[in-house]
Amino acid sequence: VSVPSTDPKQLNKNPNMREFLDVATLGELCRVTCGHFKWLRVGNECGVAVNGNKNDSFTAEQLREELKRSALAYTGSDVVFKLRCSTGVQVKSYSPSLPVGNLVGDGIVNSAELELSSMHPGTSIAVVLEHKIGGVVDTMNANSRKGIDLPMVFFQSAVLYTTKTGQRRVRVSTLGLPTSKVPADIFRSANLGAISTIFTRGAISDVERDGGSLRLARENVFNKCVSILANYRSHTTARASPSGQLILPESLQLLPLFCLSLRKSRMLRHSIPKNATSAKPFPTADERAYHIFYGRMVSPNMSLQCVHPHLFQVSDMRTRDGDWITPPVLQENKFDDANVIAASMRPVCQLPKTMNPSIACLDESGMYLLDDRFSFYLFIGRDVPDEKWQDLLSVGGVGSSRARGSSVPIGGLSLADTDSAHKLRSVIHQL
Repeated sequence: VSVPSTDPKQLNKNPNMREFLDVATLGELCRVTCGHFKWLRVGNECGVAVNGNKNDSFTAEQLREELKRSALAYTGSDVVFKLRCSTGVQVKSYSPSLPVGNLVGDGIVNSAELELSSMHPGTSIAVVLEHKIGGVVDTMNANSRKGIDLPMVFFQSAVLYTTKTGQRRVRVSTLGLPTSKVPADIFRSANLGAISTIFTRGAISDVERDGGSLRLARENVFNKCVSILANYRSHTTARASPSGQLILPESLQLLPLFCLSLRKSRMLRHSIPKNATSAKPFPTADERAYHIFYGRMVSPNMSLQCVHPHLFQVSDMRTRDGDWITPPVLQENKFDDANVIAASMRPVCQLPKTMNPSIACLDESGMYLLDDRFSFYLFIGRDVPDEKWQDLLSVGGVGSSRARGSSVPIGGLSLADTDSAHKLRSVIHQL
């Protein structure tokens, strides 16, 4: 956990000053050792105190939560991961080219093994597959499978690890997928989360390899998207559509938007835009390295949110938004473990309704919470009455600077001791 120490006097003189932490080196250490890396902002970049107590800020609470999660998380040590494929398919490579952990084996005869010092439920491993010469062989009796005339492809992953109690365990998962000769079936069954994960990790490989660059990564993201859409138009019924009309597969409606967002993300965007009037880089070298560190191990449920964040409306929350709700007790299964049942019955906070994160959906008289998996941003419109935003936030200091055309101060804020503020804090805690 990296918590930069800053001098409050220096911060007051230059609020935009940022320390250089060399996140790239620290992240590489965490990558090789399969560790976690958390960057907690302090000073003027942090934000908000809790209940007006200067000694108890969101930074301190977040540090406690991160340490508690790391200590109580279910983890395995001395991990060995291996993926086996049926005849006709083989493992081409792991993604990115420098995955978390250490690769053992050349992968020519058999797929390479991935050694990890530790693994937790959030660990995600991406593998790129390819066809072997000769194609997929039907190893099963076709007459014994009703309604299936084409061969099946099978994948089996094995994870060997050591528990906290010292037990050596193996977890094996087997997946069988049907093949098809119709390209439309392939596009119909495409998974946007898996594709976005491979795109993100592939872009990082283009940055880190010899001769790679941010420009090359951005171009490859664009070319891959165009290639998928061009093949869909050429090999499906979409080829009968007018040439000037953009036709997208039903399962990949958001693929162009994702690729555009990925190109503009902090991982791949320009630090200083062309014809910029200010020389201040955004993102900084540390911010880019931090996002690349997490992009290297991104999972399908995280890849989309990193470039297309969640936006919640907190100005007009529903009655039960922000309340902790205990799930109803379902009929117990005699095969369910008691710990599993207890975990499923934990209270959860009902989140506010989500909105499309577009400037066209924002109202100057509303307040919104943006979650991009790295930080929370509270947007307060210019036309929000003072009594409305003061129901969520309270001003801790006198003479705080204010944004142009707004009555909301920039610094010295804390969560107010009101029902609305308590609900907002519960929502943040749940996220």
